[in-house]
Amino acid sequence: MEKKLQVFVSSTYLDLKKERQGAVQAILKSGHIPAGMELFTAGSESQLETIKRWIDEADIYMLILGGRYGSLEPVTSLSYTEIEYDYAVTTGTPFFSVVIDEKELQKRGDASTEQNSTSAEKLAIFREKVLRRTSSFFTDEKDVKPAVMETVADFESRYDLEGWVKGNHHDNTKLLIELNDLRKKVDDYRGRLDVLSAASHPELASGTDQFELKGTYKISTFTTKWSATLTWDEIFSFIGPELFQHVNQAAVNTSLARSVLTHTQPKVTDKYPSVDKETFETVGIHLHGLGLIEINDLTTTIKTVALFWRLTDKGRKYLTEIRAVKRISNRPKS
Repeated sequence: MEKKLQVFVSSTYLDLKKERQGAVQAILKSGHIPAGMELFTAGSESQLETIKRWIDEADIYMLILGGRYGSLEPVTSLSYTEIEYDYAVTTGTPFFSVVIDEKELQKRGDASTEQNSTSAEKLAIFREKVLRRTSSFFTDEKDVKPAVMETVADFESRYDLEGWVKGNHHDNTKLLIELNDLRKKVDDYRGRLDVLSAASHPELASGTDQFELKGTYKISTFTTKWSATLTWDEIFSFIGPELFQHVNQAAVNTSLARSVLTHTQPKVTDKYPSVDKETFETVGIHLHGLGLIEINDLTTTIKTVALFWRLTDKGRKYLTEIRAVKRISNRPKS
């Protein structure tokens, strides 16, 4: 299967334009995709967030290290180039470096050499760190090109890199197997629901019968447990109005938890509380058993099947009974 790898090229910019261009040409000639910070337009994300996101999405990270340390990130006082390198190393992204030969650097003179003493010291430390790992040396862009082509080819053979594949070349066999497995699980779940609703169950709790709900919510970074005892009418009236159309059960869970907490603990401000998995499953099976909701599996993507809740005709009628406003008669007594 033809696969294109994304290679993130990191370096200072003005002093290494030719070398970067050589790297880009070599990546393209190898049939892959180059990426680097100079290619990106400004956006709402901070520069560091953008750097990290693009390195996360890259298959390979490449450093071209010359004689300048580069612009500094204000919080750490490290150069963006060094931050990029450190991030790629710590995240396990396959990486390689090409470093300028010291004699070549001397030939290029002040224009290519770090003049600020503090930055020069940081560059020396950074260069030493880079050279502790396998690196290639260059004197000009002609040395960069073969280093890129050889290393990328080597990485292709040594690593199982994800890369980019044309949609019509993609083997969907694995995704289809996963999809079938998910469908089987959904069918098992629906089978339990069908057994429950196949016959009338007068013994099932309903109306003003009570049920204890349990779940969690967050205060800052802390997770707190909650519990509340409600009637089945209250539970159904909380979520019923949302179920006139199919709603993902994850959204139903959040909505139920939020409604219960608003009713019982109004000071809780967490926007995404939840009902415990076992408790929520019981609610779903029970409401299905009462004939008030239907639960269907709907495919959201080629590899994702989710359960969706929706009111049945009986559920719509019952919701109207318990939620609709009754008219107060103004007739005089006879």
